[in-house]
Amino acid sequence: MTDRIEQLKAQFESLNADVITMTEGCTDEQWLTPSTAESWTVAALAHHVAIVNTGFAGMVERLAAGDTYTPNISMDKIHDENATHAREFASVGKAEVLDELRSGGSAVVAALENLIDEDLDRHAGVFGGNPLTVGQVFEYVVIGHTAEHCGSMKATLGA
Repeated sequence: MTDRIEQLKAQFESLNADVITMTEGCTDEQWLTPSTAESWTVAALAHHVAIVNTGFAGMVERLAAGDTYTPNISMDKIHDENATHAREFASVGKAEVLDELRSGGSAVVAALENLIDEDLDRHAGVFGGNPLTVGQVFEYVVIGHTAEHCGSMKATLGA
């Protein structure tokens, strides 16, 4: 595995491990506390990270196979879907979330490990109106999403 891929892998694994550690350490009261940034419960927030990472794993697999991907969903639709998810999973169990965080995280890492440096520089698609390479998608979208919500969990839990 190349240094670039190792670096991306390490960044993602560290963030996912942080979310897992915070999830494991939550008291029942903390688990149901609204997050500072999203106003979702910590439970819903952790579940969201887990589920989205599972989806990201599939996207990275497709990009590794040479496909391009341009999301065709509006941010308003994404926000509506996230709000629905937050309501539906407001009190989801920690064990379920931990399983999803571990399996989704492993799937993202496995997909990344199928890439080579040349793949990272290849055009991936257009995200938010911006053309991105595969490496940029992994850094800005996959890592960025996890980092954003991990930061929210830390702020909420005082971690």
